[in-house]
Amino acid sequence: MRIEKPASSTSHKSTFALILAVLLAAGFFWFYQTFQRSPSEKAAVIHFESALPPLEIVNFTGTPEIYSKIDKSWMPLQRGGLMAWGDRIRTGADSEVDLRAADQMVIRLKANSELERKLPADQADANRYQIHLIRGLVLGATEKKAETEKWLQVSTPAIVASIRGTVFAVRAEEDEGHVSWVGVLRGAVEVTGQAQQDQVTVKDMQQTTTQIDGTLGKPIRVSREEWDDMKEAYELIQKSAAQEAEQMDLSMQAGGLFANVFDHGTFFTPKVGYAWRNFVKTEDGKVVLEIEYDVFPRGSYVGMYMKVRDADIADFEALQMRVRRIPGTGYPDAFRIEVKSKGQTLRAFTPKIFKKEWQTMQFPLRADKKAPISEITFVFSHDQSGENTRGALRFADIEFLPKKAEPPSQPSSVTPEIVPPAVMPLPSDEKTTV
Repeated sequence: MRIEKPASSTSHKSTFALILAVLLAAGFFWFYQTFQRSPSEKAAVIHFESALPPLEIVNFTGTPEIYSKIDKSWMPLQRGGLMAWGDRIRTGADSEVDLRAADQMVIRLKANSELERKLPADQADANRYQIHLIRGLVLGATEKKAETEKWLQVSTPAIVASIRGTVFAVRAEEDEGHVSWVGVLRGAVEVTGQAQQDQVTVKDMQQTTTQIDGTLGKPIRVSREEWDDMKEAYELIQKSAAQEAEQMDLSMQAGGLFANVFDHGTFFTPKVGYAWRNFVKTEDGKVVLEIEYDVFPRGSYVGMYMKVRDADIADFEALQMRVRRIPGTGYPDAFRIEVKSKGQTLRAFTPKIFKKEWQTMQFPLRADKKAPISEITFVFSHDQSGENTRGALRFADIEFLPKKAEPPSQPSSVTPEIVPPAVMPLPSDEKTTV
């Protein structure tokens, strides 16, 4: 029989002292690691919870470099690498770099430029992309779903630009005054100068430049040269395969014409115009179509095509749809609708006068001879856009109205009133194929 004796109080004290010593040593080590390192090294120790996707280096040309925090030197860039907090990327005369945050934004650092991803100062900054343009030019395109958020900031030595659902460009000069320039093709950018009260909002087709004294200039319309400098940013707007599949699924929920549409997309004159189409589900669960356009350069035209099957023009009385403006967005004076059969235009119409409220428009087809409808296009052009060379319209309930059976003719002593349609087809000499 073995009897265990209770441990002495001396052994308890020794154990407690050992644990306390270990904790003090660990605390001292953490303090040293956190507060005795450089800012770059601190970022590796202090961990902020962040919901942001990583900033990936997806493509580059030439020989750009990235600054290594570990080696304290510039190193060649690697595709598929990440730009972490505190990293810097620079390009030479022959190089540029594309950076992407999945489903949120793509930015392009142009030649002879240098960019830094700023270290977060607190948790709020950890949930915001903070990009500092030391010199040069950066182009960017963010997702429209970020219109009401400010999770991307692009700063220069002179300004801070808060980006919201935007196609934009920022330039930072290396001159003594650190002149900075911000241009917007789509969306809105809030630009703050060195003085916090110095702030302007730059919207569609506008730009602002810092003055010699550092103040911000009033936003003004971009020039053709400035548009040319920015237009490349449109190339950064890309939809993933999943997003395209979602668009096709939403289009099928739009009903009407889209029951007969097997393909749809946009077209534009290369390098001088751009267009987007987005199917959106509204708060009441209805799917509507939004078409955006930019026909700033003279002679440009853009639009949307819809490939149709199982539809013959002789079976229908009219093409009908509801149309409205999009609040806060420009809209055209007019655009062109073409109903086509194997590349030939059967009917063409020019809708005009778009209102804030939904309005129904009806376009008569009135064909006795059979011809399969293979495509419908909506065309926006510089010549028809008016002052708003950049804008959008929203469409709903696009459908063909079937012909009604005609009742037997009966003699009448009353002459019927002839009411012309609200929108008539264009003259035959204007029915050209785009």
